[in-house]
Amino acid sequence: LLMESAGDPWFRTNQLMDHLEEENVHIEEWSWYETHIVDFLKKELKLASRFTNEDIKHAIGLLNVNAVCLQFPKMIGAPSTEVGKGCYPIFAIMSHHCICNARYFVDPNTFNMYVRARVAIKAGEELTVQYLSALNG
Repeated sequence: LLMESAGDPWFRTNQLMDHLEEENVHIEEWSWYETHIVDFLKKELKLASRFTNEDIKHAIGLLNVNAVCLQFPKMIGAPSTEVGKGCYPIFAIMSHHCICNARYFVDPNTFNMYVRARVAIKAGEELTVQYLSALNG
């Protein structure tokens, strides 16, 4: 649906990698997507006239490669609960480093993502984040 808007959010998202070239490497996974997602969207939701198989696979690839898991604490001290995935195109191109100079968080009320410096960052220095929390193992 974002594709149909053809605005800046789609422009930024569409520039990300989808790794569809690996479809033939991960045959079982992509077969599942074809049956459970592509067919469902086209047949059950009757979106075949709006989106091609390639459009849908591109969206699946974009989410697989670039989306972050949205997890929010149920309450202080309780395990977090996953509510879905979010694709933040600018965040998706940030570099990972185990000892990062910035942290990100997503506001559970607005789903806006914020990136904050952990240390003083010099002009021109690369911003780095941890893709996964060290608490996840």
